Amino acid sequence: MDHLTDLFKFDTTTWILGGTLGVAFFMYDYWKKTAFQRNGVPGPIPLPLLGNALTFRRGFTSTITDLCEKYGKAFGVTFLSSKWLVVRDLELIQQIMITQFSSFPNHGPDNPFFQDNMMKSSVVVLSDMKWKDARNSMTPAFSGSKLKQMTPIMTDCCDNLLAKIEELQNQSDFIQCKELFGAFTIDVVAATFFGLQLNSQQNPKDPFVQYAREALAVNVFSFRYIAGSAFPLVGRFFDVIDYGLFPRHIKKFFTDLTNQVIDSREKRKVRRREEDGNHGDDNHHHKKIQFTNADITANTFTFFMAGYETTTSTLGFISYLLATNPDQQDKLIEEVDQHFPNGEPLTYETVNKMEYLEGVIKETLRLYPASSLTDRYCEESTVIGGVTVPAQTVFIIPIYTIHHDPEIWEDPESFKPERFNKENNHKIHPMAWLPFGGGPRICLGMRLAMMEMKFGVVRILQKYRFETCPETEIPPVLNISTGLISHQMVSNFELFRENE
Repeated sequence: MDHLTDLFKFDTTTWILGGTLGVAFFMYDYWKKTAFQRNGVPGPIPLPLLGNALTFRRGFTSTITDLCEKYGKAFGVTFLSSKWLVVRDLELIQQIMITQFSSFPNHGPDNPFFQDNMMKSSVVVLSDMKWKDARNSMTPAFSGSKLKQMTPIMTDCCDNLLAKIEELQNQSDFIQCKELFGAFTIDVVAATFFGLQLNSQQNPKDPFVQYAREALAVNVFSFRYIAGSAFPLVGRFFDVIDYGLFPRHIKKFFTDLTNQVIDSREKRKVRRREEDGNHGDDNHHHKKIQFTNADITANTFTFFMAGYETTTSTLGFISYLLATNPDQQDKLIEEVDQHFPNGEPLTYETVNKMEYLEGVIKETLRLYPASSLTDRYCEESTVIGGVTVPAQTVFIIPIYTIHHDPEIWEDPESFKPERFNKENNHKIHPMAWLPFGGGPRICLGMRLAMMEMKFGVVRILQKYRFETCPETEIPPVLNISTGLISHQMVSNFELFRENE
């Protein structure tokens, strides 16, 4: 026992050396965290080690909005080991996202998707030329001609949606819109990305539906995210042991499913070549890059995760806004009846001609963007807008704050779809509306999401209208604790009535 005790005895020199190293580390860390103050950038004073992390304990969106009011259009904060420069000046944002894009082409390493091995080849996570090559290869899949081909898929999913509404109408005085639209979105994603013909409205126990809902329940601001962001060495260790955002059984399910879909499609290609007498791949030289199965898994899963919350939440908020603004709903129903009299089948071209529908969706996304912020990464020290930005700084663009800024939007809390009429387009700054981001890294699935929402809304309004019920929360209490905007009450949201 005495020998064991002796192992933990340190002489004075050891204590002094250890203390000196501790103080040196403490001072160096604090020196890094005060980089903004040294460069004349306003912002809250950081604490040692934690930076301004405790400032965000009330939630990301609300805290950034409060800080914008206090410190103006550009200020700096440190979150654990990360430096964030929050910018809401539209001209500066345009420089970051477009004019000087080559200096800020990537997302910051704090993006939650960076915290899982499966997502390393996702287009959201890739950087520089790898991102550009992947983006160029995937862009044609979201062209107008490709989306037009998805019309039968959208129509089938809308038919399932209407059938479920009719069923629920006969069972209750209200409908849980979050669950209703969530099932609609899962059906669309399963069909477009995985080739699965689901009807999750009627088959909620389908394995795809169950695994999808489990994946969507994952908290992106988990221990894995916080620990990996605060201590990069810990994050790299998590990578080695494959401890990520998503449980292993979820990743295995989607990986196996993707491999099955790829194998099935490859077999169909071989059969078609044999039937055509063509055994070669004459189009090979047109391919920009060759995706591996892992790459395809990462990106289909990314589109599913990113698209689900955007579409589901936005459809819920559209139903709320139309129910609480009956005059605007009447205008939209009039437009629906004008373009599709007597319940005619929806077409891609005609739906995209509906100006007021476009305004309703865009105004909803202005008031309730699915993501409250986006980011860009500054790898090297850069001067922008007359301010020297330290290396490894993450630019935070506060979308929710910009969308509700009275200096940018007149009467910003009111629902006014007319803001987005063609005659008003010139009044909107290119960086004033950013629910899908902006510049070359704008959301690749934006057009698909808009198509999905347009088809869903029009199909519903062909037969029903939205009305409030006693359970409707007015105004809705938003969940803004993370960077996502959602509604805390997932049930008793709106009431559907027959459209006379």
